[in-house]
Amino acid sequence: MATKETFFNGLVRDESGALRIGVFDTKTHLSQLLDEVQKGKVFHITHRGTVVAELRPITPQDKVLKRGQLKNSDYWISDDFSETPEDFGEYQ
Repeated sequence: MATKETFFNGLVRDESGALRIGVFDTKTHLSQLLDEVQKGKVFHITHRGTVVAELRPITPQDKVLKRGQLKNSDYWISDDFSETPEDFGEYQ
């Protein structure tokens, strides 16, 4: 059995910079792969030489605000926010 260093040093990078690994080696070394993914590495998993999947760290999704979510928060909107300013006509 190859050591972790030897195994990962033997992988080939593709044009995107991801390391290519076959399905069998993915199953065999999944715990080690996940350790490397947590460090930021990206792997392309191949089946018979064709890339079929990508293993990468997850990125935080932008938080979607829901109606009323900002109520009682540090955000403030002026009471006259929806009123048209008197000098607005000058900007048209």
